[in-house]
Amino acid sequence: MRATWEKQLSRWAGAGLVDATTAERIRTFEAAAVGQQKFRWPVLVALSLGGLLLGAGVLLFVAAHWDNLSPATRFLLVLLMVAVFHAGGALAAERFNPLSTVLHAVGKIQTLLQEDPKLRKTIDGLIQGVSL
Repeated sequence: MRATWEKQLSRWAGAGLVDATTAERIRTFEAAAVGQQKFRWPVLVALSLGGLLLGAGVLLFVAAHWDNLSPATRFLLVLLMVAVFHAGGALAAERFNPLSTVLHAVGKIQTLLQEDPKLRKTIDGLIQGVSL
């Protein structure tokens, strides 16, 4: 995000919209404010729980319908889910990086479950145990 405002500030200074002293004061102010823009722990906890619930919801949906789907449909469903989560992560990266990380993690979980049959069986067993 820093590179974006820095490019814009340089462009504005080059166009004469902002003089050099003002641009330097803006850079100094932003450099001092970098340490103050950290997320609070409730936001990180909410994002973590949200990612966990989103991943669990996707796993439950896939596990509930897995036997009814043809192999081609299974492949397309998993491919679509992975693409949607990673695309969402890419879109969220510039505005809200922690959300981007959560979406990429959920997409990676889907990829791991598709690639590792032992992990998929373990998750299926856990889901069946929880649903009883």
